[in-house]
Amino acid sequence: MAHNASSKMLVTPSFLTNFIVGFYLIRMYKKFVIYSQFIAEIKSILSIIFVKKIAMLKAVLFDMDGVIVDTEPLHHKAYQMMFHDFNIKVSESMYRGFTGQSTRSICEFLCEHFNIKANPIELEKTKRTHFTKLFFEDPDLHLLNGVEDLIKNYHANGLTLVVASSASMFTINNVMKRFKLDPYFKDKLSGADLKASKPHPEIFINAAKA
Repeated sequence: MAHNASSKMLVTPSFLTNFIVGFYLIRMYKKFVIYSQFIAEIKSILSIIFVKKIAMLKAVLFDMDGVIVDTEPLHHKAYQMMFHDFNIKVSESMYRGFTGQSTRSICEFLCEHFNIKANPIELEKTKRTHFTKLFFEDPDLHLLNGVEDLIKNYHANGLTLVVASSASMFTINNVMKRFKLDPYFKDKLSGADLKASKPHPEIFINAAKA
């Protein structure tokens, strides 16, 4: 009877409560360990897949505006200043149609469309002068978020990097110099030096040969 009495004394409500709580804590801990191991395995698998995909790549072509740096606001200001210099009024819809075209192509169109007596090269030089001044003085010019780390990562993994942009080589070189990106790129191609601007594939074909 004494043995039974002592047994009854051990099985108290507080003991049961502690036992149940402890039991579930152990189960939760085990689940947490299994979950943590599962997450670690998933991360390991994903890293292997990422490395394999990187290994499959041989080269990456980078556009410049809107990919490496956003110079469009500066170009817009420079064009507006050039339009004012030559007394021409370009609507916003017409300006939006210039997207992706080289400065030379745009100036040739403007001379023909507005019957401007000046040579397209003169318009181009005027616009470039304004842009260069803005490029070195405008504080808002910066690399797009994350692109510097991406470039360095690709380069560290042995990928060949090439810039293929509609921008002039003058602008490309200035961007590369200002943000110290030259060491990461094997070559730089400007659509301004080609017969046809984007979306014509000539620049991409030439970049693939680099």
